[in-house]
Formats: sequence, C-alpha cells, structure tokens
Amino acid sequence: MPGSAPSDDFRRVAETLGRKVRVRREKLGLSQEELGHRVGMDRKAIQNVEYGRASTKKQGFYGPGNPKLDTIFGLAQVLEVSVGYLADPDVPVED
Repeated sequence: MPGSAPSDDFRRVAETLGRKVRVRREKLGLSQEELGHRVGMDRKAIQNVEYGRASTKKQGFYGPGNPKLDTIFGLAQVLEVSVGYLADPDVPVED
C-alpha cells in the first residue's frame, strides 16, 4: 500500500492479529521480551505487532502494523497456533 492510506480491511487484520498475539502470549505466560527472543525480534517490535502499529513513524503518526510474512509464521510457531488463526480477522480471538 505504498503511497496510500491503509484500507479498513488492512487495519482490521492488523488490529486483530495484534490482539490474538497478545492474548496468546499472555495465556502462555510469556513476556513481550521472551516472545521476541524466541521469534528473533526485540520487545519493541512485539509491542508494535500487538498494538497494530507500524515500526516506523510516517507522515507524523504511526499507522497500522505490517509484520512480514516470516514474522507471522514465526509468531504462529512460538504461540502454537496456525497462521490462519492469526491472520484471519473472522476467526474470533481465543480467550
């Protein structure tokens, strides 16, 4: 989506993915730092995923997150869920 504002669907996926990562991480008793270590990311990057923020500030504000596909696969593996669960906003967050 270079050069344009993210669509509502994009925002919805980014926000849902972040909630699912946070809920699952907490359920497994992992800190952001520990999850990041296991996935190969720093704590701030995990925080950005969980809050659905981009890792860089553009145009004076943080936009929705956009983790790389390999990051989503790594998170799914460590969190013991499917990529489909994390990425599909129509699959409810498991509490």
